[in-house]
Amino acid sequence: MDWKELEQNSGWAMSKSDEAAHQWDKAADGWQKRIDFEKSFTQAQVDACTRVNRNTTVLDACCGTGRVTLPLAEKAKHVYAIDAGEHMLEHCRRNVEALGLDNVTVQHIDNWHTCTPGVEIPIADIAIAVISPAQADILKFSKCAAQYCYFLSFTKDAYRFVMADLFRGVNEEWEKRPKPPAGPNGKPVNPVNLNIQFNILYDCGVFPEVTYADGAWEHTAATREEVYDYLRSLGHVDADKEERFRANCDKRMAQTEAGLWRYAYESQMYVLGWDPNQIDWDKAAHL
Repeated sequence: MDWKELEQNSGWAMSKSDEAAHQWDKAADGWQKRIDFEKSFTQAQVDACTRVNRNTTVLDACCGTGRVTLPLAEKAKHVYAIDAGEHMLEHCRRNVEALGLDNVTVQHIDNWHTCTPGVEIPIADIAIAVISPAQADILKFSKCAAQYCYFLSFTKDAYRFVMADLFRGVNEEWEKRPKPPAGPNGKPVNPVNLNIQFNILYDCGVFPEVTYADGAWEHTAATREEVYDYLRSLGHVDADKEERFRANCDKRMAQTEAGLWRYAYESQMYVLGWDPNQIDWDKAAHL
């Protein structure tokens, strides 16, 4: 199996253009809305990166609005948050300032795929990429860290499935969107690159570690109406589709023992960790 060729034909590697980066940046406001919606899930992801501590510097590659940057900064000595999206970074800077964090450097790069580790991309003790374009080339990414690297992505439903679950049938936009690919059981599936990434590293003499981070997109409020209002703000509901929207929400809403109402869409991420110093670069050159 030519794992390197498979990597080069994966989704991240096939989206290297400046236009692809621009499309990500256009979605910055939506990514900003997600921060509170997945706060506990994000914390679980960061906690799974166990090598991060107060003695380590961290690179958050393609950081977006800073969803992962913020909890990383609570644990690390310093975080370098880099991205090609100016609008993404505007949100990131505001989020950092709002929390009064003084150990974060927010940095713009032109395009991850054309930038070089140690030149435009800073080298840190630990490099982390969470569902980002930095996952297009695992060997290039390995050059961004002096001590350890992490890739995180979904083993279960991604955010687009959450939005489809909430808004399909309640506005024309979601009706026109292509349905996600389905597995044998009819449920949506995610393209997982874990096996590709793991085997590239293994073929280069690395012994990667794999763990998992469980969590959910969730919101809790005193009343059902408050939950509906919050979830409605994440998208758009046609005036005559409110009943359908509430039915979509109710599938994943329950009352807590404290009497509050909680919506939760559960998912999971894999956490691939490896020591870049184990890479045999002679072997890597022949992949």
